[in-house]
Amino acid sequence: MSSEDCATQTNDSLSEDPRCADNSQDEVSVSPVEKVAVFSVIYGIIFLVAVVGNGFVCIVITRRKDMRTLTNLFLLNMSISDLLSALFAIPSLMSDQISPNEWPLGGFMCRAVRVISSISVSVSVYTMMVLAVERYQAIVNPFTVRASRKKVRRTVILVVLTWLVSCAIASPQAFVVTIQNKRCVEDWTGKGGILGNRIYTVVAFILLFVLPILVIGSSYIMIIRTLWQPEPSLSDDATTACSVRGLSSTNNQPSYNANRAYAIRRAKKKRKTTYMLLTVIATFLTCMLPFQVTILLQAFVELPFQTVGFSVFVNFYSVLALCSMACNPFIYSFFSDKFRKAFVDVFRCRCEEDGQQAPTTSVMLVSSTMLQTG
Repeated sequence: MSSEDCATQTNDSLSEDPRCADNSQDEVSVSPVEKVAVFSVIYGIIFLVAVVGNGFVCIVITRRKDMRTLTNLFLLNMSISDLLSALFAIPSLMSDQISPNEWPLGGFMCRAVRVISSISVSVSVYTMMVLAVERYQAIVNPFTVRASRKKVRRTVILVVLTWLVSCAIASPQAFVVTIQNKRCVEDWTGKGGILGNRIYTVVAFILLFVLPILVIGSSYIMIIRTLWQPEPSLSDDATTACSVRGLSSTNNQPSYNANRAYAIRRAKKKRKTTYMLLTVIATFLTCMLPFQVTILLQAFVELPFQTVGFSVFVNFYSVLALCSMACNPFIYSFFSDKFRKAFVDVFRCRCEEDGQQAPTTSVMLVSSTMLQTG
């Protein structure tokens, strides 16, 4: 396959033609059987971890009303998109490794895998962007939207919008992806050609990475500035929290101290949640940016896919991109003792609800131990 053929395969988040990275099998001293075995193991592990981890997150958030915080609803949205990516992209990549010269899954799956992979990446990016703005509103301007019903309605609308916008961005994939010479490729002939390919690639890169990174970065800069204010601001928060609850902190020193301690604990919780979300964002960008930058470069320059070093690099960041699907459950568990305990309880089937044993509904009840990140 020529570099021009590789250049036509743009904006495919996880399922690029492996021959773009592996045309130099004669140069690399690895037999095809060994390569298939190695990648099958790697893909299999990522698939298992992504499906189990994100499936767990979906179950514990949807099964328990007390888990349906605004932050958790956004995390649920990300888990659904990661789950879809794992279910569609990884099996297709494994089939590419097993049968690199012929797409075995048919024309419909060729388009479906490409489109769903692109949509899933877009949903994750826009969910992180919206979540950053929501955290900014909650921390910097906490009284902007007070009514809980309005917050829930707005959250649902934002989640739906992430899917609609993502579908719109990925929709061109449905028209250019096709079976050609028994392979699943992008064919821009009659649809703008090389120029159309370049325009779409640049616009998609700006919408999916440049714009979200700017919004996320500016939001978290303001959040960090607010959370890391000097200690006296906490006393103001305590007074505010006390007045909101209809209590007096100025006339009763024990009450004032208690509410000041409450404000400090609340600030620490917000900081911990912020750390967690920043880690999610940093992990996603670390995993996905090399892949997406290469896709952008493919549209404009001839990349040395036939060289051994670049081939190894492409294989590495392709696996790294897949890892982005499986990382988030580990991040939640690392930053939350309750989330970590929930993992342990699921596997041990020790589930409780209001102190009552309910072994027949273990998966449903264990969600009560998960992190309240809202």
